Amino acid sequence: MRILMTAALAFCVGTLLALLPIPGIPVAGVLILGGLLVAVLGRKRFLRCVLILTGVGLGILWSGAHMPAETAGKYSGERVYLSAEVVDYSRETNWGSSVEADLTVGNDRVRGIVYLKEQISLKPGDRFTVTAELLDSYEYTGNFYYRSEGIWLVARAKEAAEYALCAQSPGKYWPKGFAHRLEQVLLAALPEDVSGYAVALTLGNRDYLTAGDMSALKLSGGYHLIALSGMHMTVLVGILGLLLRKKRLYRLLGIPVCIVFTLITGASHAVVRACVMECILLLGPSLNREADWPTDLSLAALVLMAVNPWCVFGWGTQLSFLSVIGLELFGDRIYNMLTAKKVRNKGLGKLCTFIASSLAASLAVTITAIPLLGYYSGYVSLLYPLTALLLSAVVSGCFGLGILTALVGLVFPGFCERLGWCLAWGFRYVRLISGGISRVPLTVIATDTVYGLCCLLILYAVLVILVRWPKSRKVIPLCCGLTGYGLCILLLLLEGAKPGFTAVDVGQGQSLLLRSAGETVMVDCGGNRSNAGDQAALELMQMGETRIDLLILTHFDSDHVNGVAELMERIPVERLVVPEQSHENREMIEKAAFAHGAEVYHCGKDMNITLDRGIIQILPTGGETEGNNGGLWVFASMEETEILITGDVDQKTENTMVQRYQFPKTDILVAGHHGAKTSTGQNLLEAVRPECVVISVGDNSYGHPSEETLKRIMDIGADVLRTDERGSVTIRGGAQWQSRSGKNPALTAIR
Repeated sequence: MRILMTAALAFCVGTLLALLPIPGIPVAGVLILGGLLVAVLGRKRFLRCVLILTGVGLGILWSGAHMPAETAGKYSGERVYLSAEVVDYSRETNWGSSVEADLTVGNDRVRGIVYLKEQISLKPGDRFTVTAELLDSYEYTGNFYYRSEGIWLVARAKEAAEYALCAQSPGKYWPKGFAHRLEQVLLAALPEDVSGYAVALTLGNRDYLTAGDMSALKLSGGYHLIALSGMHMTVLVGILGLLLRKKRLYRLLGIPVCIVFTLITGASHAVVRACVMECILLLGPSLNREADWPTDLSLAALVLMAVNPWCVFGWGTQLSFLSVIGLELFGDRIYNMLTAKKVRNKGLGKLCTFIASSLAASLAVTITAIPLLGYYSGYVSLLYPLTALLLSAVVSGCFGLGILTALVGLVFPGFCERLGWCLAWGFRYVRLISGGISRVPLTVIATDTVYGLCCLLILYAVLVILVRWPKSRKVIPLCCGLTGYGLCILLLLLEGAKPGFTAVDVGQGQSLLLRSAGETVMVDCGGNRSNAGDQAALELMQMGETRIDLLILTHFDSDHVNGVAELMERIPVERLVVPEQSHENREMIEKAAFAHGAEVYHCGKDMNITLDRGIIQILPTGGETEGNNGGLWVFASMEETEILITGDVDQKTENTMVQRYQFPKTDILVAGHHGAKTSTGQNLLEAVRPECVVISVGDNSYGHPSEETLKRIMDIGADVLRTDERGSVTIRGGAQWQSRSGKNPALTAIR
């Protein structure tokens, strides 16, 4: 069977080579011709060489025959009139709707995401025409994620679209329609607090999970447990095996059940991989074939890459394959190590066996997945094995009951609600465990800091030593590894205790952290990337912080406050200062503050808050009672360093504030209104003479930061640090902040 693996891997290599700028047809022709010559001359002696040459050649031909990326590049940056056929249900956005569709541009047809101006509900099969600006999906995201999912273009509508809605979706979209019906059944059968979990676990659609639940699952490591994968396919086939006692019938029906489930759940890469491997396993006895996981995995890769060679760049695909490799290479070894000593008590023995199998599986996956998770997410959950131990069995049971609930609900809605009531308690347990673990300080370690990276490398080495090192020689390397790990954690905590300023990367928004002598101050918490509250909490948890002493909101615009409620769920806030403004977000924020025991102060006049090693001055602008100009300025003097934060006020208000207050020379100035041309004016810059200007900004349609603002800042001689270019910007110092120029107290950007 390894011959089959060789052929499959050779084809996969060929599809990857076709992505390179090579003359595909000539190279493929040479390889295939070479393979045929070797076959003729060498006969069976060089069979593997023949398979490799012809497999690579066929892969290049197959992949090169249809290259949507070239079509996407041809239209990128152009404004065109296009027609589209919707292939999935639309989603509402803050600015309208987004929908996945097959786009027809000229004579070309390519899959893309369209952002429409209207909030409209569309279903598969609906059509529309619109004038839109096209962008290659790689240029839009800066990575290959969309391409790995088969999305080649991103279209932004420039006007209202014209729609032709169909009465019923065509037959080719029945899996999408059936999945949508099952989603509605689950949403109706389960309480609102856990219905998102049911839809995510059962059908793979995570749109109904709240940002807080999503964050808790990611931080605790439980996110991978509810993502559809091989475990869910195994449970599904296991349920079928319990219902059908006859093995032949079970194997016969198991294959179509796996295929139908794959289609209904959207044929994600992880599910396709699991489907292929499960189908081969079911077919094995009929073909007199023994299980061989490398061959099965290679055939799964062939199926995926034959459809879309770019899938190899998707982190979900990579994680799925690495997880299988980890389980096969290390799972049994770790399990045998954990069960080396037998337990005499029968009941206790079964419990120990269950714990050992769960830990073995999670540790085996961790060994191969740690580098990938650290690279893509920037952090790794250290308590993932504990999360897996506590949740794996419950998640498997909830998946099986969720499938049953959804199917029964199509016929008996009343009985379905009773099943949903039982299912809800399982998901509440999942929510309780993931939420509790996600709040533990240092439960996650950042991989973009030196000490955090060292922690992960040492932890990784310890895991490998446990699995691969001879039993008699484990003690000394393990003690050295754990000692080094503890030292890195200590250094990480000491680093976090230094005075520091962080502009958290929250996309288009603002979330600022100031730390000094164990005291933590936060200014604003909002943005359009993920959830600003979770991002800020993650930043603090990585440094072992467990509370925020003071939270100040400059004004109530969503891009400055929409993460406050979630932040308070994650980390206790002692005091909250808000401006005397009328706004629709004010009631929501104050309600969250009262619910979590935070003291609320309304700032209508100047406030001075003394810290252990500094002072925070909160200055009302005295402008509008609503809008950007009626908020608060924050001037912080911490560890002999001055930081000025001006919110979103315009230059007129800046001039008024500069005349009213005599600001000293400022080390850090946070650019007003995310670098808009109407803020951070010349008068303000000349008055405070900042050494460094931080711009908290993300992808936006406003043109932030403007070239005019950037020029004004550079003309004044200040450095510019932007979150859209650097990610989260952290600036630290010691007891006295060291100057790069040697003249003034200043700062050094560490990331």
